[in-house]
Amino acid sequence: MNISERLSLGMYLTAFFVMLGPLKLIAPFAHLTAGMASGDAHRLALKGAGLACAGGAMAAVLGQRALANWRIERPTLLLAAGIVLLVVALRSVTTTTPRPKPTLPDAQPPYPALSPLAVPLILTPYGIATFILILAVTHDLRRQVVIFGLFLAVMLLNLLAMWYVQWIFRWGGGILALVGSVLRVLQVALALQLMLEALSLLHVLPDM
Repeated sequence: MNISERLSLGMYLTAFFVMLGPLKLIAPFAHLTAGMASGDAHRLALKGAGLACAGGAMAAVLGQRALANWRIERPTLLLAAGIVLLVVALRSVTTTTPRPKPTLPDAQPPYPALSPLAVPLILTPYGIATFILILAVTHDLRRQVVIFGLFLAVMLLNLLAMWYVQWIFRWGGGILALVGSVLRVLQVALALQLMLEALSLLHVLPDM
């Protein structure tokens, strides 16, 4: 049984939720839209989510082509994905920062839906790297389509979080932080599983 069959789609969804989901988006979006009319904030959320979906699809295609041209072996991809997941998860688990209050931004960027909203607030560099690597180690086209569907589902969650950001920021932040803490621990486990699988394929460890 290969790694794609051993790892459940729920594990991938957990990684996407932590690295690309609303956990790291709520406070920055509340700051970005402070003082903005509700309709304008909703339009900004729609544009940002749409650009993030398009950017994720583009990154997936270009990333797959680059990795195929470089002929990087599957164990190396697994090890890279595991290291990225582990570093981000450990940093999140061991770092606690107080939640800032939304304040008016110093100056509105010229294209806020693209930057900073779509990139890097929604599409974090480490999140996109993980997305590309997970697709790369999955050779089954049908499963790749499902994984891309999970990515789109997380983008929908981002849109909902931005749409109701004021309510979440006031009442749901604590619950979301608790859920995030649990998911980050699961992300550490997923990272270790990927790394162990890579070491097994490299014959550093016995076959799993």
